[in-house]
Amino acid sequence: MKEIMEDKRAYERFDLEVPANIEFARSGQGEMDLVSLKTINISAGGAFFRTDDPLPPGTRVKLDLTLSIEKLKELLDSHCRIKVEGEVIRSEDLGIAIKFDDNYEIMPVKRSLH
Repeated sequence: MKEIMEDKRAYERFDLEVPANIEFARSGQGEMDLVSLKTINISAGGAFFRTDDPLPPGTRVKLDLTLSIEKLKELLDSHCRIKVEGEVIRSEDLGIAIKFDDNYEIMPVKRSLH
């Protein structure tokens, strides 16, 4: 009898490209590295990022995501910036999965007129 696989995700996942800066320390090096990636999908609990240079599972990261929220754009011409830390939980050919920590900071960011 074939067992049905259950989706164990606690949060709804959205196929959404969100630009992010990811800061991390490479193994054996003291200084921090910074990469700019985009999510493939995202939820309240984490995100999957496409990258050709995946980080190993267990790597601690600091994320700075910039999310355009339509309502904020209408009212304030703003974007929403989310700062959160997390951990790489899966690394594969297409990219990395990062689980977000529970603490985060959300702030509106005024867009420049350039």
